[in-house]
Amino acid sequence: MTPISNNPSLVLAKRYIRDFEGFAPRIYKCSAKKNTIGFGHAIKQGESFDEVSITQAEEILDTDTTEVYTNLFSENGVLFKVNNMLNTYQKAALVCFVFNVGIGAFKESTMRRLLIEREIDLAADQFDRWIWFTNANGKKVPSKGLKNRRVKEKTLFLSKEVC
Repeated sequence: MTPISNNPSLVLAKRYIRDFEGFAPRIYKCSAKKNTIGFGHAIKQGESFDEVSITQAEEILDTDTTEVYTNLFSENGVLFKVNNMLNTYQKAALVCFVFNVGIGAFKESTMRRLLIEREIDLAADQFDRWIWFTNANGKKVPSKGLKNRRVKEKTLFLSKEVC
Protein backbone atom coordinates (compact mmCIF):
# COMPACT_ATOMS: atom_id res chain seq x y z
CA MET A 1 0.00 0.00 0.00
CA THR A 2 1.19 3.47 -0.80
CA PRO A 3 1.07 6.03 2.06
CA ILE A 4 -1.83 7.91 0.45
CA SER A 5 -3.85 4.70 0.18
CA ASN A 6 -4.02 4.72 4.01
CA ASN A 7 -5.78 8.11 3.90
CA PRO A 8 -9.08 7.77 5.85
CA SER A 9 -11.12 9.07 2.89
CA LEU A 10 -9.57 6.48 0.60
CA VAL A 11 -9.99 3.64 3.07
CA LEU A 12 -13.69 4.51 3.35
CA ALA A 13 -14.10 5.06 -0.42
CA LYS A 14 -12.56 1.66 -1.17
CA ARG A 15 -14.97 -0.02 1.24
CA TYR A 16 -17.91 1.53 -0.60
CA ILE A 17 -16.47 0.79 -4.05
CA ARG A 18 -15.91 -2.87 -3.13
CA ASP A 19 -19.56 -3.02 -2.07
CA PHE A 20 -20.86 -1.23 -5.18
CA GLU A 21 -18.72 -3.06 -7.72
CA GLY A 22 -18.33 -6.51 -6.27
CA PHE A 23 -15.34 -8.67 -7.19
CA ALA A 24 -14.93 -10.10 -10.68
CA PRO A 25 -11.82 -12.26 -11.16
CA ARG A 26 -12.35 -12.35 -14.95
CA ILE A 27 -12.95 -9.66 -17.55
CA TYR A 28 -16.52 -8.54 -18.17
CA LYS A 29 -18.20 -5.67 -20.03
CA CYS A 30 -19.61 -3.06 -17.69
CA SER A 31 -22.76 -1.08 -18.54
CA ALA A 32 -20.55 1.48 -20.32
CA LYS A 33 -19.32 -1.41 -22.49
CA LYS A 34 -15.76 -1.20 -21.15
CA ASN A 35 -13.68 -4.25 -20.36
CA THR A 36 -13.59 -4.38 -16.57
CA ILE A 37 -12.02 -6.62 -13.93
CA GLY A 38 -11.51 -6.82 -10.17
CA PHE A 39 -13.42 -4.17 -8.24
CA GLY A 40 -14.69 -2.18 -11.23
CA HIS A 41 -11.30 -1.48 -12.81
CA ALA A 42 -11.79 -0.30 -16.39
CA ILE A 43 -8.94 -1.92 -18.29
CA LYS A 44 -6.72 0.70 -19.90
CA GLN A 45 -4.91 0.48 -23.20
CA GLY A 46 -1.73 -1.51 -22.71
CA GLU A 47 -3.04 -3.46 -19.73
CA SER A 48 -3.53 -7.18 -20.09
CA PHE A 49 -5.45 -9.40 -17.71
CA ASP A 50 -6.92 -12.86 -18.01
CA GLU A 51 -7.78 -13.22 -14.35
CA VAL A 52 -6.96 -11.45 -11.08
CA SER A 53 -6.86 -12.60 -7.47
CA ILE A 54 -8.49 -10.66 -4.66
CA THR A 55 -5.00 -9.45 -3.64
CA GLN A 56 -4.27 -8.20 -7.18
CA ALA A 57 -7.71 -6.56 -7.36
CA GLU A 58 -7.02 -4.78 -4.05
CA GLU A 59 -3.70 -3.47 -5.41
CA ILE A 60 -5.42 -2.24 -8.58
CA LEU A 61 -8.15 -0.59 -6.48
CA ASP A 62 -5.45 1.15 -4.39
CA THR A 63 -3.91 2.52 -7.58
CA ASP A 64 -7.25 3.54 -9.09
CA THR A 65 -8.55 5.31 -6.00
CA THR A 66 -5.21 7.03 -5.36
CA GLU A 67 -5.33 8.33 -8.93
CA VAL A 68 -8.90 9.61 -8.45
CA TYR A 69 -8.01 11.22 -5.11
CA THR A 70 -4.96 12.91 -6.66
CA ASN A 71 -7.00 14.15 -9.64
CA LEU A 72 -9.49 15.66 -7.21
CA PHE A 73 -7.51 16.98 -4.25
CA SER A 74 -3.81 17.36 -5.09
CA GLU A 75 -2.26 20.75 -5.79
CA ASN A 76 -3.25 20.34 -9.45
CA GLY A 77 -6.54 18.62 -8.64
CA VAL A 78 -9.89 19.89 -9.86
CA LEU A 79 -11.08 20.50 -6.27
CA PHE A 80 -7.81 21.68 -4.71
CA LYS A 81 -9.27 25.11 -3.90
CA VAL A 82 -11.93 23.55 -1.64
CA ASN A 83 -9.91 20.59 -0.38
CA ASN A 84 -9.60 21.95 3.16
CA MET A 85 -13.31 22.63 3.57
CA LEU A 86 -14.40 19.07 2.75
CA ASN A 87 -14.55 16.44 5.45
CA THR A 88 -13.43 12.80 5.27
CA TYR A 89 -16.91 11.57 4.31
CA GLN A 90 -17.36 14.15 1.56
CA LYS A 91 -13.98 13.27 0.06
CA ALA A 92 -14.77 9.54 0.27
CA ALA A 93 -18.14 10.06 -1.44
CA LEU A 94 -16.51 12.12 -4.19
CA VAL A 95 -13.82 9.49 -4.77
CA CYS A 96 -16.54 6.82 -5.12
CA PHE A 97 -18.56 9.01 -7.45
CA VAL A 98 -15.64 10.00 -9.68
CA PHE A 99 -14.37 6.40 -9.72
CA ASN A 100 -17.72 5.56 -11.31
CA VAL A 101 -18.37 8.50 -13.66
CA GLY A 102 -14.78 9.39 -14.55
CA ILE A 103 -12.74 12.51 -13.98
CA GLY A 104 -13.60 13.91 -17.43
CA ALA A 105 -17.33 13.90 -16.78
CA PHE A 106 -16.80 15.29 -13.29
CA LYS A 107 -14.65 18.19 -14.54
CA GLU A 108 -17.57 19.35 -16.69
CA SER A 109 -20.25 18.74 -14.06
CA THR A 110 -22.52 21.12 -12.22
CA MET A 111 -21.53 19.30 -9.04
CA ARG A 112 -17.90 20.39 -9.45
CA ARG A 113 -18.93 23.97 -10.22
CA LEU A 114 -21.13 24.09 -7.11
CA LEU A 115 -18.38 22.67 -4.93
CA ILE A 116 -15.95 25.30 -6.19
CA GLU A 117 -18.60 27.93 -5.46
CA ARG A 118 -18.79 26.43 -1.94
CA GLU A 119 -22.47 25.52 -2.40
CA ILE A 120 -22.06 22.21 -0.59
CA ASP A 121 -25.77 21.43 -0.06
CA LEU A 122 -26.62 22.21 -3.68
CA ALA A 123 -23.66 20.09 -4.81
CA ALA A 124 -24.98 17.17 -2.73
CA ASP A 125 -28.28 17.33 -4.62
CA GLN A 126 -26.38 16.67 -7.84
CA PHE A 127 -25.83 13.03 -6.89
CA ASP A 128 -29.54 12.51 -7.67
CA ARG A 129 -29.01 13.49 -11.31
CA TRP A 130 -26.36 10.87 -12.14
CA ILE A 131 -28.62 7.80 -12.40
CA TRP A 132 -28.83 7.44 -16.18
CA PHE A 133 -27.14 4.99 -18.53
CA THR A 134 -27.44 4.17 -22.20
CA ASN A 135 -29.13 0.82 -22.78
CA ALA A 136 -28.49 -1.68 -25.59
CA ASN A 137 -30.91 0.24 -27.84
CA GLY A 138 -28.94 3.46 -27.39
CA LYS A 139 -31.64 5.04 -25.21
CA LYS A 140 -30.81 6.85 -21.94
CA VAL A 141 -32.74 5.27 -19.11
CA PRO A 142 -32.59 5.50 -15.31
CA SER A 143 -30.76 2.69 -13.56
CA LYS A 144 -32.05 1.31 -10.27
CA GLY A 145 -28.50 0.23 -9.42
CA LEU A 146 -27.09 3.71 -10.08
CA LYS A 147 -29.94 5.29 -8.15
CA ASN A 148 -29.16 3.08 -5.14
CA ARG A 149 -25.45 3.84 -5.46
CA ARG A 150 -26.07 7.61 -5.63
CA VAL A 151 -28.34 7.50 -2.56
CA LYS A 152 -25.50 5.84 -0.61
CA GLU A 153 -22.89 8.25 -1.98
CA LYS A 154 -25.08 11.26 -1.16
CA THR A 155 -25.78 9.93 2.35
CA LEU A 156 -22.04 9.49 2.89
CA PHE A 157 -21.37 12.99 1.50
CA LEU A 158 -23.88 14.51 3.92
CA SER A 159 -22.48 12.64 6.95
CA LYS A 160 -21.00 14.82 9.64
CA GLU A 161 -17.46 14.16 10.76
CA VAL A 162 -17.07 13.22 14.39
CA CYS A 163 -14.19 15.04 16.08
